[in-house]
Amino acid sequence: MVNSEVAKKRERLQQGLATALKRADSARERSDKARELCRQRQQQLKVLLPKLNRKLNKYYNQMLEESALHSPTYEQKAEYKATLQRLEELEWQAHHTCNQEYRKSEEYRQQHKKLAAQLEDLNAGERQMLELDNRKDQVMTVFKLALANLGMWVRERYFPVSYAKCGWSRLLPFFELGGWVRQGATVVKVNL
Repeated sequence: MVNSEVAKKRERLQQGLATALKRADSARERSDKARELCRQRQQQLKVLLPKLNRKLNKYYNQMLEESALHSPTYEQKAEYKATLQRLEELEWQAHHTCNQEYRKSEEYRQQHKKLAAQLEDLNAGERQMLELDNRKDQVMTVFKLALANLGMWVRERYFPVSYAKCGWSRLLPFFELGGWVRQGATVVKVNL
């Protein structure tokens, strides 16, 4: 027979296992995507950094040459630096997201291991339950009820009203008396 409490615990643990595994896989995928994004941004920085440095060097060189007719403005210099800073921040955010999702993935994997151990302990400690056959108990209950009704009928029929509330202990001597029971066609006679 199935132990309903153990079955509920088992179902709850199995759902937890499935959820933890699904969350760990999701976090791993997000971590991989963030790692790829971080790598792409590092590549962009590698490509753009020399270009921005050349532009900044050109700006400084033009500043040194006062004879240049159209030198870049301070706004262009600030724009170059802001672009560089923005790319570095984006790369750092991707790196941070990658690490954060990896930690989440590991936490979910640890949770999965704990739940798996709990499920294993539950399965190892489960005792077999046996189904009870209570048909005998039901028959005995019917006989007890019939005997109680017989005792009340005898008490009401053959005893005075003063015995109306007495229990089995008071009536027991009457039932222990010896005697004969004679059955006729329409009458049953009891001699004590």
